[in-house]
Amino acid sequence: MGWFGKVRPKASGTVALTIAGAVLVLLCLLLLPWAHTGGQWFLLPKITAHLPKGGTGIGYWYISGWCYPLAFFAILYAFAANLDSPTFRWLHFGFMVPVPLFLFAMILLIGGQHSYSVTGKDLGRNSINGEAIVVAFGLLALAAVFFALAFARRVVIRVIGGLMMLGYLLIHTVAVVDLLGKKVDLLPFAFAATLGYLLCALGAFLGPRYVPSLR
Repeated sequence: MGWFGKVRPKASGTVALTIAGAVLVLLCLLLLPWAHTGGQWFLLPKITAHLPKGGTGIGYWYISGWCYPLAFFAILYAFAANLDSPTFRWLHFGFMVPVPLFLFAMILLIGGQHSYSVTGKDLGRNSINGEAIVVAFGLLALAAVFFALAFARRVVIRVIGGLMMLGYLLIHTVAVVDLLGKKVDLLPFAFAATLGYLLCALGAFLGPRYVPSLR
């Protein structure tokens, strides 16, 4: 006879996919060499630290430092989706939402200040132009999305989490391909995170087991 009462998520063997994926992503970004030149192995953190200024393209943007917070938030939500875990959902929200709220506050703060000339003359209050208003409302909308993600459960969080992991996979892969297109000589290890995000996506889509809840 089937169970028609409440159920709760319980970790299943699919969590191994998420763990393996997270480990691959971390190894790729922190411990595996991306280049070998002049008898030296170069890890990504070393490349990031010595990256010349003025670069362009998604590859430059990605390895300039943005890859690290992206991986952090991706791994948090990967476990949230695979385990259907409120703890990981709210950790993801707690770490993510201050970013758009801080930028929103900075826009309001700058717009509310007075400008002064070099002689000290008050030039009046700064105006917030239409573009800044659009950006501010966009940041608030982004914070609202993160808030909504914290409430996702069951099939919803698994689908959203899986799609998010595929998005992170796409960003990483496009960034590496962009670097290769600019004649940067990279090792195959640079694609390790692509496989890692794919495993995280599979773990998210498959999710946990659901067992009867006695509460």
